[in-house]
Amino acid sequence: MAQNTHDMMLNKRDSIYKTWKFKSLKPLVGMVSIEIFDVLDLTNKDTLTYSIVGSSEKKQSLPYKIIDNAIIIQNQSTNTHVEYRISELTTNELKLVIHATFQDKDSKKAEVDLVELTFESKN
Repeated sequence: MAQNTHDMMLNKRDSIYKTWKFKSLKPLVGMVSIEIFDVLDLTNKDTLTYSIVGSSEKKQSLPYKIIDNAIIIQNQSTNTHVEYRISELTTNELKLVIHATFQDKDSKKAEVDLVELTFESKN
């Protein structure tokens, strides 16, 4: 049985810092178009290295942080902030929920969980 995310991060903090291979996607809302990580390398604790499913481009890197059980990626070139909430972490499996926050012109915010991505350990 999977631990809750608070306990996971306290008890297994280092187990997330490895290379993960994409396994499956589960939509949590209607139709969503996103790029999916094929390989997610978290071995460097401040730089995420990744490749995209179906892309011929070489691996790319972005700075990241883990805050409140979420992988936070701030892409300076596109001025975007993406949050991947850690919903489950075991020795062999990582489940991330892509969480989006939208703000309209009246400063009203809406938050939604878009998809759950499942990865398996490559190490």
